[in-house]
Amino acid sequence: MEENLEQKILSWLNTQGYGVEMKVATSLNAAGCEVIQSWFYSDPETGNSREIDVVGQMNDEIGLLKLHSVIECKKSSKPWVLFTSDRATFNRVRSFAIMTDEALGAIINNIQRMIEIDWFRKDGRVAYGITEAFTSKNDETFKAGMTATKAALALLKSEANPSGRNILSFFFPTVVLDGRLFECYLGADGGPVLGEVDSAFLLFPIRLSEYVGASVRIVTLGAFNRYCEEFTSVYHSLRREIAEEIAKLAASLGIKPEVLHDVMKDSRNLD
Repeated sequence: MEENLEQKILSWLNTQGYGVEMKVATSLNAAGCEVIQSWFYSDPETGNSREIDVVGQMNDEIGLLKLHSVIECKKSSKPWVLFTSDRATFNRVRSFAIMTDEALGAIINNIQRMIEIDWFRKDGRVAYGITEAFTSKNDETFKAGMTATKAALALLKSEANPSGRNILSFFFPTVVLDGRLFECYLGADGGPVLGEVDSAFLLFPIRLSEYVGASVRIVTLGAFNRYCEEFTSVYHSLRREIAEEIAKLAASLGIKPEVLHDVMKDSRNLD
């Protein structure tokens, strides 16, 4: 009887998506991220307390550069469909990440170098819309993107230190889907083309108070390990491409050049 109850509980947990959260956290840990599960934040619109499933963070030893993967996990028996275009118009700077003012300035000052980073360029098709197939009511797709974006904005607000100086912090809203993901676009013959994908960037420039959202990365659970590799690569690429900005910030905080050199040398040696 007890074993039967345990199996029922496990089956229920699986339908609720808790297993997805645990798998996501495990993959982030394996990639070298610090991980927080079930992080509570204050909703930027209402001020109400809300929960985001997983936050993964990568930062240097002296805390000048921080990257956050802010993740909402969803399990769905219904496929999700992205509407994509290879001619989507978007601002690469603003769609790269939600970021502190110092981080934004660093990107603008090194815009040509940023082109080297895949997540900044966003080659190929970019999604401008998303829906859940086989439903006529308000689906979960927009809600998931909004949750990840709001949590990222709440983290942004919390990054300001007591002196009012923000560090170089980047926040990447992400939705991990345990389910099937498709893209739909207009073919050369004028008809819709549908194909299965495992990840895409969804443009999500939602304005909340004085803040504006960025793109949201939609990725299936099966492709999440690759996402973690990409996230790590973006971190090390940023350490190289905005190294001068990191050095300026370090100097303003009184950090000795030799200390900064020891912290940065591993990224300079990466291919």
